Amino acid sequence: MAFNMTTVYMTVLVSLLMVVGSVLAIRRLRRVPGRFQAFVEVLSTFFYDIVEQALGKEQAKRFFPVIATLFFFILISNIIGIVPIPGREVGGEDYIDVNGNGTYDASDIFTPAMDKNHNGRRDTGFVLQPWHEPTRDMNTTVGLAVAMALITHLAQLKKKGLVGYIKDYFAPLWFMAPLNVIGRVVEIINTSFRLFGNIFGGAVIIVIISFLINSLVLPIGLSFFFGLFAGTIQAFVFTMLWLSYLAVSLSEE
Repeated sequence: MAFNMTTVYMTVLVSLLMVVGSVLAIRRLRRVPGRFQAFVEVLSTFFYDIVEQALGKEQAKRFFPVIATLFFFILISNIIGIVPIPGREVGGEDYIDVNGNGTYDASDIFTPAMDKNHNGRRDTGFVLQPWHEPTRDMNTTVGLAVAMALITHLAQLKKKGLVGYIKDYFAPLWFMAPLNVIGRVVEIINTSFRLFGNIFGGAVIIVIISFLINSLVLPIGLSFFFGLFAGTIQAFVFTMLWLSYLAVSLSEE
C-alpha cells in the first residue's frame, strides 16, 4: 500500500486551518458584531437556510455542522493550491541543482568531494513536498463521497428502521430495486469523479499553457480562476448534491 504523502500533508494542513479559523470565528463574539463576525454570521445563516429548506427544521439542526464542514473543507482544499509553495529539500549533503527545482534528481550533480559521509552515495534530507490541492487526488474525493454515503445510509436507517430502509429500494415498484441499488453506487462515482476531474483538469490546463506560452501572467490568472471561482463552485456543487441525496433518503414520500 502506497501513500501520497503530499496529499496527506495538505489534508492535515487544511484540517488545521479549519480548526484555527473556527477558533478565531468564535473567539470574541459580540452582541454588536464587527465586520468579520457579521460575515461569518451571514455565511452561516445562508447555509443553514439552505439545509433547513432541504431537510426541515428538525433534521437541519443535526446535519448543518456536517454539511458546513464538508463545504469549507472542500473549498479550502480547492483554493490552497493557489499558494505557490515549491518542493524543497531540508538538510542532506550538498549537490549542484542543475534544473533549479530545489530537490535532488537524476539531472543534478553529486561529486565524491561532496560525499561527507564517504559512503559512495548522497544522503538526502527531509523533502518538503510542493503544495497542491488535496482534491486533485482521487483518493480524497472518493473518501469524501464514501463518508457522505455512509452518513446518508445510516441516517436513513436510523429514521426509517431496517424494514423502511429496505423498502425504499423497492420504490416506486418492486422491479426498480436493481436500478435503485445502482443509483446509490452512482452517487459516489458521480460526485467524486466530478470534483476530481474539475480540480485535476484545471491543474493540467495550467501546466500545458505554462509550457506553450512564455508568460507568467496568464498561468497565474488561470490559477486564481480555477482556485477561487471554479474551486468555490465545485465545493458548492459537491455539497449540494450530497445534501439533496440526504434529503431524498430521509423523505417519507
